[in-house]
Amino acid sequence: MKKLICLVLLLGGQAGAGYIPDMPYFHQYSNRLNPSGSCQNTCIAIVLKYYGADDITPDKISAKWGTYIAQTTGGLEKIFNAEAALRGLPVRDLAANAGTLRELHGLLDAGRPVIVHGGFSEVGHLMVLVGYDERYYYAMDPASKWTERVNGGFTNRDDPQIGRYTRYRREAVEAAIISSANRNQIRMHQIYFEHGALAARWEGALVDSVALGESVAIAGGVRLDSGRVAGVRVVADLRELGGPGELELSESDPGFYPLVRSLQAGGASGRRTVSFRISRDGREMVLRRSVVILPRQSQVVFAGDYGAGWQLGFNANAEVAVAAEGLEVRASGFTLEFLPREPVDLSGYRALRFAFRRGEAVGGSRPAFSVQINEDIRKVEPLVGGFFPGVDLARDDWQTVEVPLWAFAPLEEPLHSIRLFGNLRGTFYLDGIELVSARFPPPHIRADWHSALPDSLVAGAELVLREEIRVASTEPAGPAPEVVADLSALGGPRAQVLPPVEPGVYRLETAMHADIGNGRKQLRISVRQAAAAGPLETVVSRDIVVLPRGDQIVFDEGYGDNWQRGFVANADLDDAAGAQVYAGSLAQELAAAAFTIEYKPRQAVDPVGYRALRLAIHPGDADGGARPAFNIMVNGDTPSLVQLIGGDIAGLGLDLDRGEWQVVEIPLALFYRLDGPIESLRLFGNLRGTFYIDDVRLVAAQTRSQPTAVLERRKEGVPELFTLAQNYPNPFNSSTVIRYDLAVDGEIELSVFNLLGQLVVRLAEGSRRAGHYTANWDGRDASGRMLTSGLYVYRLQTPQGVQTRKFIVLR
Repeated sequence: MKKLICLVLLLGGQAGAGYIPDMPYFHQYSNRLNPSGSCQNTCIAIVLKYYGADDITPDKISAKWGTYIAQTTGGLEKIFNAEAALRGLPVRDLAANAGTLRELHGLLDAGRPVIVHGGFSEVGHLMVLVGYDERYYYAMDPASKWTERVNGGFTNRDDPQIGRYTRYRREAVEAAIISSANRNQIRMHQIYFEHGALAARWEGALVDSVALGESVAIAGGVRLDSGRVAGVRVVADLRELGGPGELELSESDPGFYPLVRSLQAGGASGRRTVSFRISRDGREMVLRRSVVILPRQSQVVFAGDYGAGWQLGFNANAEVAVAAEGLEVRASGFTLEFLPREPVDLSGYRALRFAFRRGEAVGGSRPAFSVQINEDIRKVEPLVGGFFPGVDLARDDWQTVEVPLWAFAPLEEPLHSIRLFGNLRGTFYLDGIELVSARFPPPHIRADWHSALPDSLVAGAELVLREEIRVASTEPAGPAPEVVADLSALGGPRAQVLPPVEPGVYRLETAMHADIGNGRKQLRISVRQAAAAGPLETVVSRDIVVLPRGDQIVFDEGYGDNWQRGFVANADLDDAAGAQVYAGSLAQELAAAAFTIEYKPRQAVDPVGYRALRLAIHPGDADGGARPAFNIMVNGDTPSLVQLIGGDIAGLGLDLDRGEWQVVEIPLALFYRLDGPIESLRLFGNLRGTFYIDDVRLVAAQTRSQPTAVLERRKEGVPELFTLAQNYPNPFNSSTVIRYDLAVDGEIELSVFNLLGQLVVRLAEGSRRAGHYTANWDGRDASGRMLTSGLYVYRLQTPQGVQTRKFIVLR
């Protein structure tokens, strides 16, 4: 049976590490056909098998296609899409030669594996990235463990699992995949679902974790992305939670199959899966949700004595004895191992915790103390000078060390070993060693922002802030938290204390003029509370886009205040007056023999808040021969090049046969990947003769052109749930449809954002009655520009909460 397996999983106890679980793996050195040169086909097989191609192997791909074609991004895309279509899978690959880190992270955040090309070896290599956190990327590396110390070194080729769920330092991976020669571009593959695919998602409530013995409440349903489809069958499998294995769901609203049930979380702790099989005409999709059953108690490894099911394992350079103070260790450099008699499923545990007292032990000038799980060299955390607070060898008293288990991610295997090792010499003590159940969260403090903070304002305008911060702490009996606002990015004070106005509520009330430059600015609120185990701290922030007061002149009556002449080649550049002036009394005259002219800002220009580059051009007597060229490029970045003659952008161009001034306005979005400051504007081409340029400026965003077109319709009826559907089609080119349901009346806002978090357009806002809504959108932003290709987010904010979805634009 043809099938698509779509995994939607919630991981309990792993909030600090994000990666796609349950990925299949092929080791390229197990391939029979060209093992050393088949990493590309191995990556294709890994991703296709994840999405349901059960019969796929790297050797099948190599036998059919060879190993040369997929070495290019376009060739890999061709093979991937052909093999997916052959198996009836709706998943597709969109190759990118100029991807960005934001796009890469956006795909991983959406739970989609990404094949990347990079300098992982002297001849290049491909691997499948499946997640990331602040320290690591998680990868399916088909060539085994990548040795980061020596670029291009691969080890343990005979271990068929060594590259499965391996992790590499972020800086090392980014150095390998980002091409500095091409302005930080990444060669990668973006996974999406073809138009009209059988696709669905879970909507509603299904808890991601409960304590053992408690009830798992399910109240929601399966929503088909395409709405009502004839002949669809939806079957739920609840066996892992003690429910039925073949529960057929009936359609209520069009395309919605509800499930409301309560099940008892019995048996043992660990991860359980609820699956929904959606089938039609021989095609099948399996939607999975995970529930982590938390152990009701932490698991004791040693507390006065060894815990039930635990024993001392490998021991080197240490004498170990159970003493009144705990576990007494006389060390001379040491390795100390604790073994469970049965492997431990770490799902539902959040940390490894133990108490340590230094006694008379010393570590010399470079002390070392580390913890390792499963004897895996990739799962070692230093406890002296490491990432997490560890042991302090300057203290003589007992101290508690807690290492979150996500530090050892990926955690795909059960725990079968805990090792402590280091260079301490002398006697030290351990006690209270335990795996901490996620049922007992660590002490923390949380802050939520309740405000009407504007998304944007004009530079120099008055900003009135009346914000409320609601603070919740796990230490309610402790001292009152300190809440401080940093308004320096907006021209205000760096540390403004917020007074409490009621228990748990703090207010920021001030007014100031935003006498600052344009750009994205961040308002930060820091919350700190003293606690016995150390201070509890958190930070909440909001971004405000500061718009420029007006256009920025590059050249008009001479160069603008921030602009100067840059590189000029094959052109004599003079001032012109009289009839050859577009506006004012001065223009630029270029006597060209093929030409390059550059405008350089004295200070780099943040493009945020500007919508276009506009200039006036008079062709004079210039001629470009049979194939004339006139191009504009930003920052010397070739992908940003815009052609004014012979380009493929409708309504944008220069006609050399028109002997008059012509105004050209180029939306900044057309300068591909302009996500940093403007450091150069370069005009170049093959014109020969004299032509003129005038009124060159960056146009402020307040000047709006053709507005976006949104047609919104409401259908009567009150839905049970507040939902935001996936847009259809997705990806789209010219227009798309967004459906949403409102269960109650109230104020709503439906908006689109780019991956920088910048507002692109508001599609709907204001008061709405409960009902079923459909918004038809033409894909234009607030200034009327068509969105460029890429990944975007749309968000619906209602009185019942906020939901977001992602979509892809293909041009």
